[in-house]
Amino acid sequence: MTGGATASARATSQYATTTGNLTARMALHSYGTNPQDWFAWLGERLPLSGDVLEVGAGTGELWHRIGYRPRLTLTDFSPAMCARLREVPGARVLRCDATHLPFRTGVADAVIANSTSTT
Repeated sequence: MTGGATASARATSQYATTTGNLTARMALHSYGTNPQDWFAWLGERLPLSGDVLEVGAGTGELWHRIGYRPRLTLTDFSPAMCARLREVPGARVLRCDATHLPFRTGVADAVIANSTSTT
């Protein structure tokens, strides 16, 4: 760790005010060799109905790429990401830390937590 900054503090500084850093990081995955990208793979496995909670939803790219919308709750700690998530039609957006989610057990039929960054 440089300058005594914790991983959490570095992540906060990288993602709190802009979606650009995450967008650039996600673009790296377009250079993979797998014929099916992550979004398509996950889209095939999500329930077609019910409630879906995505923790650390970032830019909401998953929901822009798949063709259906379950009942969605999207969370992120970043105000910039939450602003972007509000562009996902019909989604409920909550700003919260992934380590302190304000939900009771059983609130969702599926939970997604992917690409959470602490480095």
